[in-house]
Amino acid sequence: MSATIRWRLALWNTLAFGVLLAAFALLIYALAYREAVVVMDRKLTGCLEQLARDKRNVRDSEKLQHWIGEFWEHEQVGCVVFDSTGASFLRTEELTSDALPDTPGEVASNPVFSTVDRPVIGRQRAMTARLLNDPLGRSVVLLASTAEADHSLGHLRESLFTAVPVVLAMAAAVAYLLAGRALAPMARLTEATRRITADRLADRLPVNNPADELGRLTTTINDLIARLERAFGQLKQFTADASHELRTPLAILRAEIEVAIRNPPQPAETAGILASLLEECSRLGSLIDQLLTLARHDADKHQAEHESIDFVNLLAEVVVRLRPLAMGKGVMLGFESDVTTASVAGAPDSLRRAFVNLVENGIKYTPAGGTVAVRASTSTGKALVTIEDTGEGIPAEHLAHVFDRFYRVDKARSRELGGAGLGLAIAKDIVEGDGGRIDLKSEVGRGTVCTVTLPLA
Repeated sequence: MSATIRWRLALWNTLAFGVLLAAFALLIYALAYREAVVVMDRKLTGCLEQLARDKRNVRDSEKLQHWIGEFWEHEQVGCVVFDSTGASFLRTEELTSDALPDTPGEVASNPVFSTVDRPVIGRQRAMTARLLNDPLGRSVVLLASTAEADHSLGHLRESLFTAVPVVLAMAAAVAYLLAGRALAPMARLTEATRRITADRLADRLPVNNPADELGRLTTTINDLIARLERAFGQLKQFTADASHELRTPLAILRAEIEVAIRNPPQPAETAGILASLLEECSRLGSLIDQLLTLARHDADKHQAEHESIDFVNLLAEVVVRLRPLAMGKGVMLGFESDVTTASVAGAPDSLRRAFVNLVENGIKYTPAGGTVAVRASTSTGKALVTIEDTGEGIPAEHLAHVFDRFYRVDKARSRELGGAGLGLAIAKDIVEGDGGRIDLKSEVGRGTVCTVTLPLA
């Protein structure tokens, strides 16, 4: 089972703090070691300077012997003097022959420091240097024991090895508590989200601080709930509208049949009743077909396979198909194109249905003697289709809603003409699914201009 976010946060914070704590401990130890070495080197350098400052007019060997004794007595610094051949001729009496340092080779002009481990006397900090102002070219090796520094550094190591795990354990506990405190709003958010159901989509999650990460997450969830609320509302409205639209022709069919059963019609009336029943069945079939088209398009809008379509040829086919309908209403339907061929990407049957709906809508609401003009052109990588009619026009307050499902500007007239308010909605869904858009401009009494823009393939 995977660890919770709280445990992971506590673990990562503890690991990060542990790395920093280990680095800090190493830095402290390195600084303490460096300081101990500097102190010992300073002591050795001070001894050499004391020897150089002695200007007494006495025999040289006596002066050296005096200072060798002083160094040991007061500073616990051993001293060995080598002649120019590398042989030792003076040394601290306490230094046995086994403890003497190695014979220095070429001695540099500046003192050279090193740490050596000698028998009997153990680890020593050594300084090899020339005797200052010595015409015989002799050299000296000064030795200071590191025992005290090693003891202090050992205590420091023990303290660090004890303190670091303790501090790390305390940091882990604090990290766990802070992670719990940081995630407490998340728990409240989870609980509040769990209470929101399909019946409570109007509720929203509280946003304490919109600027922080949790606030932005809460705002995003609220936006999602708002979209779900709108979707559920549209679904309920769609269901209600569909039920209403289906109920009306069914009620008419039922009424006609009941009347025919109660009062058997005369042969002369039978044809009229059958024609009325057939008209309602046709209207019902058309409505069901449109509903199925919308349902299929909603289900497949992200999975439809697109292909290259010659939209000029497709428009010409649509115009030829609908010309008899226009002639039957006394409407002139024309088509012209600025290009002979141009391709767009889409599903041919769906795009054909979209243009049929748009052109048919123009014909439907254009009175006899009017015109519907279909024009095709291209511009800057776009295919443009303009459908302009001289019909009744659409009032400005309705333009924003004409593409809504089941929306009709004049419900009585739409029903008279056989419309259910789905044609434009279907066309809009298809065009937008192919990456295009539909724009409407209309003026009451002068007609409507519908412009379809599609990207060229």
